[in-house]
Amino acid sequence: MHSGNCRRALETLSPEETRRTLHELQVHPIELELQNEELRRVLKLAEAEPGKGATFFFPFRTPGDS
Repeated sequence: MHSGNCRRALETLSPEETRRTLHELQVHPIELELQNEELRRVLKLAEAEPGKGATFFFPFRTPGDS
């Protein structure tokens, strides 16, 4: 969305919608960080046990797999 369109869309939000949107924007990075930490933890486990990790992450064969 063009920045001018975003600005107009933001101007039409009610105070409650503005609070809710601000809250979502504050919470979203926290949720992403938690997901990132979990992915790193699982990746470490997968690297420690390559055979199990491969089937956990990729339960199917991809083109080029031997």
